[in-house]
Amino acid sequence: MLKPSPRLQPSYYEAFRCVGSVCEDTCCRGWRVPVDKQAFERYHSCSHSELGPRLQTLVTISPAPDSDESYAEIQLDQGVCPFLKEGLCEVQATLGEEWLCKNCATYPRVMAMVDGVLERSLDFSCPEAARLALTNPQALEFVEVAQERDESRVGSVGIVDTTNSQHPDKPFRYVHEVRSLMISLLQNRGYPLSQRLLVLGRLCDKLEAEGTDHGCRGLQDITRQPAAIEPRVSMPSTGRLETVVELILACIGSDATGRRFLDCYQSFMAGLHWTMESTMEELAANLDAAFAGPLAQFRAQHEYMLEHYLVAYVFRNLFPFGSQSVNRKLAQHQFEHSISRQYQLMVVDFVVIETLLAGLAAFHGAAFGVAEVLKLIQSATKTFEHSLTYPGKAVDLLAQRGMVDCASMSMLIRD
Repeated sequence: MLKPSPRLQPSYYEAFRCVGSVCEDTCCRGWRVPVDKQAFERYHSCSHSELGPRLQTLVTISPAPDSDESYAEIQLDQGVCPFLKEGLCEVQATLGEEWLCKNCATYPRVMAMVDGVLERSLDFSCPEAARLALTNPQALEFVEVAQERDESRVGSVGIVDTTNSQHPDKPFRYVHEVRSLMISLLQNRGYPLSQRLLVLGRLCDKLEAEGTDHGCRGLQDITRQPAAIEPRVSMPSTGRLETVVELILACIGSDATGRRFLDCYQSFMAGLHWTMESTMEELAANLDAAFAGPLAQFRAQHEYMLEHYLVAYVFRNLFPFGSQSVNRKLAQHQFEHSISRQYQLMVVDFVVIETLLAGLAAFHGAAFGVAEVLKLIQSATKTFEHSLTYPGKAVDLLAQRGMVDCASMSMLIRD
């Protein structure tokens, strides 16, 4: 049982409530549902006349469980949890919330223990979580919460221990300071968001090379002069578009992809007037026009939504050190964990979302607004951040195009 710990969480965290049957994209569809060992044993001893036999038949031990957290899984019916009924969970409705497995009881909550502080956030693959986090024009705030009652059902918790003697230097000794500095940088609205991302790359390069043996003084110097970044190698519009499309297809071609994201992708193509006869030059010109026109008009009033996306990404994914799930996926592709890798993945996710938004803005015209942005960010998060294969494939594709470190990623970032 996890003992009560100090909490750090975004200010919107406590406001989250599952909206149940009115959710636009239920978490009970399209995903494997892992079941922890304790819940599995509870299900297989359930005496309820109707649900008991179904639980014992439909919840089976995983072929190769890698932990007690994913000991078993629910057998889906055409990609849908068989216990989903009229938008609600039969297990919870019939037996009570305490009967839910940890995965179902905690989603979309994400938790990590950093030096004894339990960091709690929300996964934007949940529509309601994305709505809560992205629609407030004010800068995201993180609040400390006093110790609460024991939470034995927090699910899998990533752990970062900066006192571990195996990591005496870069940059684990200053994990809180580094992440706070990066969040402050991303929230500095005195500079365009693209400029903030470029400076973030500089910070990551310095961390990769030097660590933080002398604290964050050198890093702070970089953030004080964001306009002083060196000229960067530019990428032709056609090359940038080709790269983004390849990244999208690498993901949706190998993983189950939800209807909502595919709808966004099709609207993006329609917004660029993409046909069988289109040339990449024509499509890139249409995309540039969409960035300069309809998307620029929207961003003039709502740039904060993309800022919030990046800030929440830093907090939720333990950036630039990386969450355990992301690092595990990279390891499966024989990629060594590094700060550069974490920055590459962040920029790729951001650039994919930004590019798709431009096409969507062109497609919807005057009707383009907050609802379309929420739908894309939510469905893209569900598609890319939850993919088992995408991180490795993305790093591979970037390497093929000469993008192997933070500095080279600047080619993908638009001014």
